[in-house]
Amino acid sequence: MIKNSGNITAALFVLLLNVNIMYCQSDDYYPTSMKCDKKGNIIEEIDYPHDYYPALKYTFKYDKKGNVIEKREYDLKDSLRVISFYKYFKNGKLKQEKYYDSEMILSDESEYKYDKFGNYYQSHRLITD
Repeated sequence: MIKNSGNITAALFVLLLNVNIMYCQSDDYYPTSMKCDKKGNIIEEIDYPHDYYPALKYTFKYDKKGNVIEKREYDLKDSLRVISFYKYFKNGKLKQEKYYDSEMILSDESEYKYDKFGNYYQSHRLITD
């Protein structure tokens, strides 16, 4: 049990090494299970907000640098809802996010800009109808 004062919630983390699943439980949030690859990257996450029944499942893909390049969101019936793609600059900073619905129709897009010191200063959001 990890306890912090103030607005930070108490959390319990249990890592099951044999099946490579991590369960997280916090006082103010719902339980989540995560599967990780050998590098420690989360490849699957399932949220259990209502009476511990799974509600949303996410899967993740990574590039060679360990950046998330694809995220898929599934509903309770394991039907695909949203696919997100991410691009990065050479320095590892997020460059672009694109969100598609289950039929691969672009629904949202954001581009990020940074100053010469690498500090984020602007994002441009393009929303399609």
